[in-house]
Amino acid sequence: MLKKRPSGGTGEARKSRSGKSRSPSRRSRRIAEREGKGAPEMKQAIARLQTGSMTFKHTSKGSKQRWVQLSETLRSIDWLAPEGTKRRGGILLSEIVAIAPGWQTSVFQVASQKMKPAQEETCLSIVCGNKTLDLEMETVAVRNQWVKDVSLVTGKKALQ
Repeated sequence: MLKKRPSGGTGEARKSRSGKSRSPSRRSRRIAEREGKGAPEMKQAIARLQTGSMTFKHTSKGSKQRWVQLSETLRSIDWLAPEGTKRRGGILLSEIVAIAPGWQTSVFQVASQKMKPAQEETCLSIVCGNKTLDLEMETVAVRNQWVKDVSLVTGKKALQ
């Protein structure tokens, strides 16, 4: 059973290495400002994304099981080893241009040849300018929640 990862701050003052308080990052402040518009929904979305989910991360070379979550700094979506301890990569939220449910990317067009049609309902792609993060979630409900939460946090609408 995987342990839940601790969530990070959402715009509160942070401590520097010397123990003094620092002001929140610009990204954290922007997200906090958006929280004011839909405070409970944004806080819940951030908490869910920081808790993360076990997924299959698909690439052109195949798929691997990965833990995916919003970073504590609220700057990136990171994927970690299945144990949830070692960071394997990430994409910056500022680079995200769209969220695409289903098999809408070239990676999924190839991967879908080896998948069952029902699995399309559990897939989503987070599209950046020059790359995609292609994920297969455990359930349709988890996929739908990720689409909604990433859309809310980034301000980008999901593609149809």
